[in-house]
Amino acid sequence: MKLGILLIGCASFAVTTQAHDFYSTKLTWTRDVSRIVYKRCVECHHETGTAFSLVKYEEARPWAKAIKDEVLNRRMPPWNAVKGFGDIYDDKGLSQEEISVIADWVEGGAPEGETIYAPPPPKIAEGMEAGPTAPHIAARVTDTLTLKSAVNLFGIRPAGVKPNASVQVIATRPDGSIVPLVWIKQANFEFQAAYYYNSEIALPAGSKIQVLPPGGGNFALYWNPAKPVSAQAR
Repeated sequence: MKLGILLIGCASFAVTTQAHDFYSTKLTWTRDVSRIVYKRCVECHHETGTAFSLVKYEEARPWAKAIKDEVLNRRMPPWNAVKGFGDIYDDKGLSQEEISVIADWVEGGAPEGETIYAPPPPKIAEGMEAGPTAPHIAARVTDTLTLKSAVNLFGIRPAGVKPNASVQVIATRPDGSIVPLVWIKQANFEFQAAYYYNSEIALPAGSKIQVLPPGGGNFALYWNPAKPVSAQAR
């Protein structure tokens, strides 16, 4: 009789254990992942947005593996430019730390976590904010362009970069200093946009702008002629 009760108890414990998911990570949706999603993704991924909603855990959880694949391949968010290579305004790319958090969370079972740690629901603006007006293209470069006069570069727009290709654009000043302009890595062909810099990049006459590898893409350059430096009063 006692053996039967023991077996029934063990069976009940087994059923209860199987009813719970096994998580191998301390990362959770409420404490870690939701904050990244709210900052980087919900601009498009909300109920009335251009893509399916990721605002709530129950909405994001079925997409967990797909989300991991997209961020690891840098297809989402659709930004293309490598973070830190060029001082780009309103950089929407994920940092390596953010990518690791999402990937490790998914690999660990994608737990929700305690609701007490959940951030406030994101405030989603109605309609899209107007971006910078496309300026006049000052020049294009597909290989190497040597500047005949000084300019202040304020933006660059890639075109013709093959899907999943990796292409860098750099500027080399006459003194040998190198300025990273943009690095398109694992290019998402569906995303086509200009990148603007947080501040204008001063390039003196004789500077070279190069595409690496040569012919990797066609890049439109946006610049203003450099203002002459006034002589200092003696």
